[in-house]
Formats: sequence, structure tokens, C-alpha cells
Amino acid sequence: MALLIGLCTLMLVALLVLVAPMLTQGDDFLRRAPFDAVRWNGDTPEVEVDGQWYELLELEGIPARDLVEFSKRKYDSRWQKRIEEDLVAVMLWNGRVLGSEVDLRVRPLDGGAATTLENVAMTGERRDALKRAHSPSQQRAEIVRHALAAAGVETVALQGQGAVPELAPFTDVRWNGVLPEIEVGGAWYGCLAIDGTSAESIVDHCKQQHGSKWQKRFGEDLVQVLTEMGVVPGESVTLVLDPLDGTPPITRADVPMTSANRRSVWENAKRRTGARATAIPGVVKRVEREHAAETAPEWREFFSLDVPGERLLAPAVTADEVADDLDQLEWALEDRFSYLERTGIDYRGALDAIRIAARDGAFVVRLQLQLGKLMALFGDGHTRVRGLGDALPLGAASFLLTETAGGIACVRPDRSDFLDPRHPYLVAIEGVDVERWIETAKCLSANYAPAFARHVAIDRLADVVWVARELGVLFEAPKLSITLSDGSERVERVTSLEASPPRRGTWPAGGSRLIDGDIGYLRIASMDGDPEFVADLHERMRAFRSTRGLIVDVRGNGGGTRDALRAVLPYLLAPDDAPRVVNVARYRLPRGETDDPTSGHLENRGLYPANWPGWTDAQSAAIEAFARDFEPEWTPRDTRFSGWHYMVLSPSREPGAFHYAQPVKLLVDTGCFSATDIFASAFQGLPNVELLGTITGGGSGRSQRVTLAHSGIEVRISSMLSYQRSGALYDGNGVAPDVEVVPDATDAIGTTDRALETALARIRGA
Repeated sequence: MALLIGLCTLMLVALLVLVAPMLTQGDDFLRRAPFDAVRWNGDTPEVEVDGQWYELLELEGIPARDLVEFSKRKYDSRWQKRIEEDLVAVMLWNGRVLGSEVDLRVRPLDGGAATTLENVAMTGERRDALKRAHSPSQQRAEIVRHALAAAGVETVALQGQGAVPELAPFTDVRWNGVLPEIEVGGAWYGCLAIDGTSAESIVDHCKQQHGSKWQKRFGEDLVQVLTEMGVVPGESVTLVLDPLDGTPPITRADVPMTSANRRSVWENAKRRTGARATAIPGVVKRVEREHAAETAPEWREFFSLDVPGERLLAPAVTADEVADDLDQLEWALEDRFSYLERTGIDYRGALDAIRIAARDGAFVVRLQLQLGKLMALFGDGHTRVRGLGDALPLGAASFLLTETAGGIACVRPDRSDFLDPRHPYLVAIEGVDVERWIETAKCLSANYAPAFARHVAIDRLADVVWVARELGVLFEAPKLSITLSDGSERVERVTSLEASPPRRGTWPAGGSRLIDGDIGYLRIASMDGDPEFVADLHERMRAFRSTRGLIVDVRGNGGGTRDALRAVLPYLLAPDDAPRVVNVARYRLPRGETDDPTSGHLENRGLYPANWPGWTDAQSAAIEAFARDFEPEWTPRDTRFSGWHYMVLSPSREPGAFHYAQPVKLLVDTGCFSATDIFASAFQGLPNVELLGTITGGGSGRSQRVTLAHSGIEVRISSMLSYQRSGALYDGNGVAPDVEVVPDATDAIGTTDRALETALARIRGA
């Protein structure tokens, strides 16, 4: 068999042959469906065809259960969405090209016998209906409609979105950075608040819930947005406005909410942007500079786009569109990115290298991957390209890898055992030392904190076809040769490749419980903000009140909200303890945005300026004392940053609160990231707390979304500098444990747990 460049090339060449006659149709042939609607009975698809509902048994001879299983492996949590909206692509990956009509084997839901529906039309209208039915805006619209009805607000029909009023209190909107300026009564004002809700928090909500359409939602769907936030507007609202001439803000009460205003907003937006609102030449803000005519030597190989093997059916962008997208990204980096200067990379040279490589245009997936490499060079885990897994070629390892004291353990996907029980460690792939594979995979985590960069790279080895291509290794698809070891003896094994990597899942497994009847074990596997999750933390702490010691396990927790920190840490503060500063940060001020030394800019992270009126006297005193000795590890040269913001936690005064004074062991590892970094750092240094495990990942950036106009690639960039109590940045450092405990190989399959065992021994010996 001839050597092939991975499984991806083999599959895609075959697919290209299958679909070549259809490529002249563009992307439309991919966007079709044979169903009018789809719903799910567990894992069983139920479909509506021509007004009747059926259980789907087969599609073009492929059992529905096989399609479901494939989609779960390949698309993870999005498997249902892919079957509904991207059925043509799903079938292509299974070697079937769907024509304009298909045969469906179905069973009527009314109890009839199984039958075959022949020559069912595959249409774009059906696919579009499925997409609309399951869009987030449609689901949110239903929530809004019910909330408005409960509040007695009359609604009007809004095409495609249920019943939501199309109302606004202003006639036009323009943007000064991320700050809205609105036209009211023929005059322009900065919008500071609507019905007591700050414009900044409304914008923040729009970004989080509506993605790249956040500006459109603020201007055209204000009723929906405010209702989602729990602020149901009436027939009029109160506006707090900045006159823009330097005079003090004014308040206007009873400003009418009218459909005529909203229509004016929509017409003005359409007039400015035209029909193609997402990709209009000239709307992209640019950094005015000369671009390099030749690629700098350090970027020539790093940013090459001339690599075979990606998904040939992916959409493409022209050279001009790539240039527009890169200009948009460069502007966003220089305007908003907090860590732009930290690693000192020549990002302009890198952007020019990508521009030159795409002088003939590029497939979006290729551009996406190169931008992923660029963003990793900034060394900030929150600054990244989203959806990189979808841009990598098919062909993944069929095992999991975990760093342990003895080496890199190679385990079965279900963690039932090692891939080879007698030889647990992976030492080579296709005859190449595993360390070379790891170093190659680091191109997507290059300047992260060292331990976290390695951790991410080991995870990326699962995408083995992509890493092989980057490394220049050829192998015989669809098999993969690996070398395993027990520390002395080596053996060769041949494994199969899968379409997508196995899911790592939550590890260590298991939940909160009592150990030996007298030691509490609080497992926090994710930093959830759900009220039920927080209530459970309080219930667990009350249950552990009389224990002789407490183990809090946050290993593998990739972050989320700070609610768990707010819930648990006050239990460890004595009633007479001073408030504790747990995080210090500064916000990157975009052009046109001024500092607010009173309310600040980081409310959604629980961080406020020293002058914030919400501090107690004790908290203000704690901030003042802390600030006297605080020395940041790094300060950017750029001065467009806010003043310092602080997160401060105090002993709880809530009913039922108590001080837990027994020994506490906090278990951490390199999988801890973001909000979990904050959690670990906040606990470190408390008199009865000890951190055990390995250093955390290191990341706290408050990322903001930038969706590139032409390619649609979503880039996240950090908007704040975030420091530990020691003055060290989270990014590039992580939180080091007080006692390092590196896991044994058997920890990876659950037969031992060295960190937990060490924590138990230290509590019992206290």
C-alpha cells in the first residue's frame, strides 16, 4: 500500500470523486433536508414529512441509529443539530451522496407498520425551516413572549420569531467602540442606562447571548433583550443620557417605546450597511500602515496555507476578503486586547505572513488554523480561535493520554484499563519520539504557561492526522503504529483511527461524599452559576460542618463563573477576619471609552474600583491595606487601561453561616483554568488551607468576541489584566500548589488516586 498523508486525505479524495459533479452547484447542495420538522425521543429521531410524523428507521439504506452514533462521536454535544441541519454533510462523511430525492424507511407514530417513503424531495426550504425552528433566537423569543404576556404587555407578530414587540425609545443607534450612542428627539446622546439597567450591562448581555449580532439586537430587538435580562419594559422607559458636549448626564422619564422608532432604527441600519451587512467593503476599521511585501523568515513555515488534506468542501474566501478580515482582527487587537504586548511577538509581521500566504485566497478552515497558531503566541488561553477542532482534518487516535509520574499513560476511552495493561506508557508514534509530537502540537498553545502548554498539546495529540501533517510524518492509513513501554521493555502496537477524538469527560469521576464517616469530600467539577448548583454547595458545607477535615477537589475544572468561590470561601473566614482581596485586575479601554473610577468595567467578574460605593468600610480598609504592598509582575506600556479593580470576599453574615476551622486540602491540577485559577489562588494562604497536586493552567482574561466579517471565523481576545494576590499574572504562570503531587499511571484508570490519598493522610496526621 502506498504511503498516504493520513486518513483525512484518503477520505477526502474519495469524497471529492463522489461529489465532483455537484461542486459546480456551490454550497447549496449541502444545505438541503428531506424533513419538515424533527424532534427527538431520546436518541431516536422522529420526523415530519408532508404533515405526518414518523419514527425514522433508515435513510438511503443507512440505519438511523448508525447516523446517530456517528454524529455523537464526531460532533459531541451538537450531534442532533448536525443531523437536522447538516444531513448532507453527515451522509457524505459516511460515503453517501444525497441527490434531489431520497428514500426514507419510517414507522408511523400512530402505530402503523414500517413503510418506505420513496422519492422524498430534498429542499433548501425544509432545511431552512429546521434551522429556524431550533435557532437560539426562536427559543429565546418564546421565553420573551411568555414573560411579556405575564407582565400584561401587548405583543405584535414578528416574522419568524413568535410574538415580540418591535419597539424602541430611540430613532437611531451608532457605536463609539462598545458604547452605544442613540438619537432621541433629533439629538445624539451617549446611552448610559435604560430603566435603571446600565447600557454596559445590556451590551454585555447582547454579546454573550447574541454573538456577532449584538449591536443589531441592542438597536432592533431591545424589548427582547431587556426581557431576557428580567427587565420587562412598558409603553415608556426612563433614559439616562450623556449629552456628548461635556455637560452632566441628564435623565428623561416617560420616553415612548414605539414601533415607528424601531422602524427608523432598522431603516437607518439598512441604509448604512446595505443588503450584505456582514461583509461590506469599507466598514472594517483598519490600522493604517504599510504591509510587508515578503514574508519574514520566522513566519515562512509557520503560516503556510499550501498544505493538502483539509476538508475540500469547506467554503473559501478571496484574497481581498482575507485582507479585510486580517485588518479587522488587527484593529481589534490594538484597540481592545489586554495582553497584546506581554510576549513581545511581531504580530503585524505574522498577520502580513498570513496575508501573503493567502494572496490567491484560502479555504476558511486553513485560515482558521493559522489564526489559531497566531493567537496562541500571545500566551493567553482565553485569546483563541473558536471551533478549531472542526477545522482539523479527520483522523483521530482511539485512546486517551494523561501525563503521570512515570510517563504519558495511554488508556482506553472508557478508562477501564490501559490500552496495553502490561505497557502503560506511550513513548513513540509511527517511530517518532512522543516528545517531538508534543512539541509540534504546541503550535496551538505556544506561549501559555509551560505546564498548561504541554497539557493542551498532549490533549491535541488525539488529532493525530493533523499533528502528523504538521510534523511531516507519513503513515499507512487507516492504521496507526504506536510504541508502548513499561519503563524498560518496549512493544509495538497497531491501533485504528477514528473520525474524531474520544471524549475525555469529567475526571476524576465521582461526586461529593463523606469519606470514612468523618472527612468531607466536596467535588466541584465545573464552575457553574446555576442557583441549584450554588444551593447544593451550601448544603454540602452544612453537611460537612462537624467533620475533622475537608477535601475540596477542583481537578480538571476548566472554569465558568465565580459563584462557587463566593459560596465556599466565606466558610473558611472567621467572623473577626478582615475581608480578603482575592483578585486584582485592570480593564483595557477601547478607543473612545473613558475610565469609570466609581462603577468600573468588570462588574460581571465581581471586580470593582476602590471608589465603588458598594464596599463596606471594612472592605475599603482591606483594599487600602492591600494596595499599599501590591506590586504587579508586569505593567504594559500602553496607558489605555482602567484603574485597579478588586474582588473582595468577607466572612459570611448569612443565616446558618459558620466558620470551618478544620484542615482543608484543595486538590488542583493543570486542567484547572480560568475561574478555577481564581478559586485556587483565593484559597491559597489561608491558615487552615493547603493546595495539593500540580500547577494550575493559568488564565483570567475576560474574553470578548470578534467575528471576522467575511470568513465568519470567531476570535476571542482578552479584555483585562488579571493578577493573583502575589502580584503574579494568572496567564503565563498558573497557581503552584503548596505540596506537589504528580499522579501515578494507575490514577488515569481510577484504581488509585495519589492526590486524594495524600490529602487524606495529611488530614489524619494533623
